[in-house]
Amino acid sequence: MFKYNLVNKSVAKDKIILKSKDITFIKKKIKLIYSFSIYNGQSTKFKNNFKKQFNLSLPNISEYSKLDKITVLWIRDNSYFVCSDFNLKKKFEKSVNTFYSLASITDQSGGWASFFIEGSLKKMLLEKMINIDYNKLSEKSVISTSFYGIRCLFVNNLNINKLEVLCPISFSDSIEKKLLNVINFTKAVQSNY
Repeated sequence: MFKYNLVNKSVAKDKIILKSKDITFIKKKIKLIYSFSIYNGQSTKFKNNFKKQFNLSLPNISEYSKLDKITVLWIRDNSYFVCSDFNLKKKFEKSVNTFYSLASITDQSGGWASFFIEGSLKKMLLEKMINIDYNKLSEKSVISTSFYGIRCLFVNNLNINKLEVLCPISFSDSIEKKLLNVINFTKAVQSNY
């Protein structure tokens, strides 16, 4: 029933772009992503059904929730991305079928590129990429913003030195270059201190 296309075969597996002692930059393989936009008046039913199907609560505004290999990102009011790897595709298809009367559902798999930035420079990088006060972020935050004119999602966990950046797949090459430029600039600045 659900179909997905790997738009860019180069994202069918992880690709290490840069690795050093204080930063690792990886383009991740395509992941399973479904967007859910809850219909008006269906929020309570949707939340209850979601908890029952995925054993996971929906995240608060600008946050994400995670259980095992399933991550739910808050996108905007009553809209979420549910992400996982393709090993859970059959479980997703079965679970998603229970939501059609409650929400608009779109298979976004293959439509988004995912980059991971790991290491001790994560905080400095995030502050250079987007205008935020890092110390005011929630523990598991999702920031939806424009990065060089392209809508991106920055998924951050304060407890680990890992940042995920999601962008539309059609802009992935451009975002990869922009992220690499910011990383190289930050490393150069850091080495001068």
